[in-house]
Amino acid sequence: MEHLTTTPDVRDLDCVYLATIAGRDYFELRQIVRQDSSVRSVIGRASDWPLIERDARIAELTALLTASEQRSVEADVHCVELLSRLSAYEELFAVTPPPEPRIAAAADAPAPARSDGRIPCDYPGCLDWVKPRGLHTHKRQAHGITGLIGHKGHAPEPSMDERRKCPYCTSRPKGEGMQSHIARAHPEHAPTRAVATPPAPIAIALGERPWVCEQCHESTHARSLKVPNLCIRCVVSLADVALTNGHSVAA
Repeated sequence: MEHLTTTPDVRDLDCVYLATIAGRDYFELRQIVRQDSSVRSVIGRASDWPLIERDARIAELTALLTASEQRSVEADVHCVELLSRLSAYEELFAVTPPPEPRIAAAADAPAPARSDGRIPCDYPGCLDWVKPRGLHTHKRQAHGITGLIGHKGHAPEPSMDERRKCPYCTSRPKGEGMQSHIARAHPEHAPTRAVATPPAPIAIALGERPWVCEQCHESTHARSLKVPNLCIRCVVSLADVALTNGHSVAA
C-alpha cells in the first residue's frame, strides 16, 4: 500500500516515506553535504539546493573578481617600478660617455714619457723610445723618412714589404719583420709599452627579488593584503583550519 502525503511545504518532500512498523512511520531524510578536500559538512536540506547553489556561485565569482583586481593592481605597481628603473638607467647612461669616444680620445692622447724623458716612436711597428728632440733624426735614420708630410705632421706610411736598416745592427729586414727582428736580436731595445687601464665597471642596482609566498614558496596566487608574506590561498587555508580547530568534520 502506497503512502501518500499532501503538504504545502516543499521542504516536507525531503522526507521520503519508508515504512510503518509497530505504529511508527519511518522516513529517509535528504540532505546536502559539501566536501572540501577531505572534510565533509552538512550545509542544508535537499530542497534548499537552489539557494545553496546560488550562494556558492556568488562566492566563487567574488573570489575570482578579487584575485583579478589584485593582479591588476600588482601589474600596475610592477609597471611603475620598471618605468622608474628605466628612467634612472637613461639618466645614468646620459651622463656616461660612450666607449668609442673615450677610446678615440685615449688613442689621440700623447704617449706618456718615461722617467728619463724618452717617448715611444710613433712609426708603425717601431718599439724604440727616443728623446723628443731626436724623434725626427731617429725616423730619418731608422725608417728612411726625410720629411714631415701627412696627417698630423706624420709622414705617409711606407710599404711594409720595403727593407730597412736596423738601427742597432747592419741587418735590413722588411718593414713587417722589423719588430720581431728587434725583439729577437736586440731584446734590450724592445721595451714594453704601458697598457691603458680599462674604465671601472658601472654598478647598476637590480632591485629586490620577486616576491614568493613564505608557506608554499610560489608566486602563482596574489599576495595577501592582510598578511603580506603569504598568498591569498595560504591565508584562506589557514582560516579554514582555524575554523575547524584543526579537525576534519565527518559527513
